[in-house]
Amino acid sequence: DKHRGRFDLPGRDTDTLGIASGLEFSPSAAISGKAYVGWLRVELLQPGSPPFEALSAAVDVAYTLLGATRFAVAIQRDVSYSAIRGQHAYLLAGVSASVNHRLNETWDISARGGRHGVTYGLFGQSVANDPQPGDVFFGDTHEVASSYGAGLGYRLGRDTRLGFELVRYRRQSSVGTIRAYERTRAAMSIDYRF
Repeated sequence: DKHRGRFDLPGRDTDTLGIASGLEFSPSAAISGKAYVGWLRVELLQPGSPPFEALSAAVDVAYTLLGATRFAVAIQRDVSYSAIRGQHAYLLAGVSASVNHRLNETWDISARGGRHGVTYGLFGQSVANDPQPGDVFFGDTHEVASSYGAGLGYRLGRDTRLGFELVRYRRQSSVGTIRAYERTRAAMSIDYRF
């Protein structure tokens, strides 16, 4: 897979080459989802910027035990464009897992957790030749975001589920408290299957 990224802002154009191989499982099988692992090369089209090469992964698989308990794991490792001025891209790598157990035909309980790391400075110092006011130069900044939570579900019918969830989020950054946060979120959702 070859991709060319072109932007109106100067110094952000990239050429990306990715090679991946993997498996895809049937949605109705005991193990469902997909798993791909590969290699990624991102070249910033700016003089003096070294290319960035890394292992890439896109895994999202689930296993259902005895038709009542579903275990799911997702692994991600990829390069994404950054919205922060002065930083062209970042490496996102992490894993998340969840388990959902049906207590009976009406109620289910769930738990989930995850940990993801974000690394800036992929192309050396990642500073534009013509820096603009407001640019933030993180250098080799690394941030870690983690979350964990639990939920309760109630089925209103065969195709409708009402869910309640409480999740704790935390982010730590080598920049300091300006990028760090810690909070708890309570949410309610309604899922309807067509």
